[in-house]
Amino acid sequence: MFMFAINYPLYVSLVVTTVIAIVRCLCVVSPLSFRSMVTHRRQLLVIATVSCFAVAIPAYTQVIVITFSGRVNSSQEQYASNEQMALLDIFMNTFSYGCLSIIIVSMIFLVFALKKSSRFQALAKSTARSDKQSKAAIAGRLRLSKQ
Repeated sequence: MFMFAINYPLYVSLVVTTVIAIVRCLCVVSPLSFRSMVTHRRQLLVIATVSCFAVAIPAYTQVIVITFSGRVNSSQEQYASNEQMALLDIFMNTFSYGCLSIIIVSMIFLVFALKKSSRFQALAKSTARSDKQSKAAIAGRLRLSKQ
């Protein structure tokens, strides 16, 4: 339990970073529906839920079992078994790598969305320039025809 208490801020930080990555990705990928999808309350709810879930499994594995020994006439405390510790290790590794995978996938979506947006902006600028040039050419022809 002591090692988990030391590492818990790391897991909460990982959850917050994951939520920030997802929010930024959604902001760029779907800007028109972003405000209705993502609210402050929903973000806090996700962070709190995942953080509580990150506490629940390690707390379950750290159950102290008190056994009574009739031979010695005393109670003994027994900490988590090897199976419970293995479960804790599997959960923490899956949790960490899962969050990192979500961050990486969000960044990939973000990069592709930004590339698409920059292509659209470049196309819009070139179209606007060609429209201005064609309007100027038409205006010049009209002036020549009037003279």
